[in-house]
Amino acid sequence: MVLWEPEIAFVARDWFAKLGLVAAGMGSTVVPGIAVPVLSPGIALVRVDHPAAVRPTCVVYRGADSATSRQLFIEALRDAAADLATEVRQRLR
Repeated sequence: MVLWEPEIAFVARDWFAKLGLVAAGMGSTVVPGIAVPVLSPGIALVRVDHPAAVRPTCVVYRGADSATSRQLFIEALRDAAADLATEVRQRLR
């Protein structure tokens, strides 16, 4: 039994269009956490905090880099992601 269904008046695939509709008060959208720090201050944010709301991320590389340099790079990416996650959580408070 469906209690409520949203009225979909616009569908946009372009980020500028999506965020423009949100800023104009004409819609809502889901954005990745990495985009949160650059959103306009007037846009309200609600964190989606559900275990299923994740997507896998992979590091892809080419060539014969040493395992040590790859590991250091992956650790640097994880550190940057942790810093970004902290910034996003602070903005959503």
